[in-house]
Amino acid sequence: MWDGDVVRLSIPPLINKLLNSGHRATEVALDSSNTLAQKESSALHGTFASITALPPVYSEVLEDERPIRSWLRAGPGDTVFSIASGGDNVLNLALDGPAKVYGLDISPAQTAYCRAKSAALGGLSHDAAMRLLGVHDAPAEERAALLDEVLTAAGTTVEDSAARELALDRGLLQIGAFEQLVGVVRAEIHQAVPDRVLRALMTEPDHAERLRIWKDEDIAAKLLPVFRLFFAEDSLKDVFTPASFHDIFDCSPFPEFLLSVIERRLVEDDPTGNYYMHRWNFGGYLPDGALPPYLRADENDRLKEALPRVEWATGHLLEFLGGLADGEVSGFNLSNVLDWCENDYVEQTFDQLTRAAAPGARVFVRSFLKERPFAAHAAKLGWVRDAEAEAAAQDADRVGYYPHYQLWELKA
Repeated sequence: MWDGDVVRLSIPPLINKLLNSGHRATEVALDSSNTLAQKESSALHGTFASITALPPVYSEVLEDERPIRSWLRAGPGDTVFSIASGGDNVLNLALDGPAKVYGLDISPAQTAYCRAKSAALGGLSHDAAMRLLGVHDAPAEERAALLDEVLTAAGTTVEDSAARELALDRGLLQIGAFEQLVGVVRAEIHQAVPDRVLRALMTEPDHAERLRIWKDEDIAAKLLPVFRLFFAEDSLKDVFTPASFHDIFDCSPFPEFLLSVIERRLVEDDPTGNYYMHRWNFGGYLPDGALPPYLRADENDRLKEALPRVEWATGHLLEFLGGLADGEVSGFNLSNVLDWCENDYVEQTFDQLTRAAAPGARVFVRSFLKERPFAAHAAKLGWVRDAEAEAAAQDADRVGYYPHYQLWELKA
């Protein structure tokens, strides 16, 4: 599946290989006939802009849903908006019972993938959906039948034979190109720190024992060279943020920053229920371990009831917001999309957010960047940040690699 030279590549060549090369063994080729045409935009940069014509990059979103749901407070009668990506947080928001949830992505392949994931969770039994997605084991023949059923229901096809093979072998949650990139990093981590050590650390409820494992196994010293190999400072431009914004990238040096995040989440916090860390470190969820809400059996009936109120769309953020009705939306999850936009584009985005916002609407933003000028423009429009809530979100986040949160509420 992998070319032999992939394992030692730093991130930008690896991303180019995964997303832009003719050898697309790890890419997903999902096509949907009803996606919207894409327009070029000079306001968007780098990797985010380049995915408009590519297969899906993300099959899951490793961004904690709890701070988003806590801040947006979606409920009956509300309309909420979220960047789609792999669909997780759109589906998690749907569990809160709003009247409508918009899931938007710039990539047609991403929204096609989200439709397929929705069709699996909404149209199959919970156990069958877990087998297709790869949460539970299943033979390839069974997954093939389930996949064909789901793709037909979603009006979507998998045209890349290697992507289909990966879906049948490992499950639909494993087919994103970014997951393959993380898999290369993960393989290096497991060379440095044995699986048994990581598993012992992440299933240990006692803080003192986790601290002993971390120190006795010298995990920090073993992880840092891996992080420096894949996340060297020069390699991060146009990966987490545009190269033009690298001077305000607020996680430097990133390998040391990432190591501090991992130590906090695995040692200081209790990792036993942290399915994000399980997924990141093992490539899947632990047997009988914690799952994201939208994948849980006890939430499946509620999710099935909510799915008809989820609307997936493809397009640019500013254009989509411009098509919303005045005062329609009570909550917006923008993830880190604003990190990929020039300041004037973000100001125009806040203009449209203000127009489309219901009274007291809220906006949730994650960011790798230092404070930018658009914040003053948003404040003039009546948006107020909640510093206490931002600190609480950062403290509670079970992933934690974004150094900044912007939690806005419309007070005008």
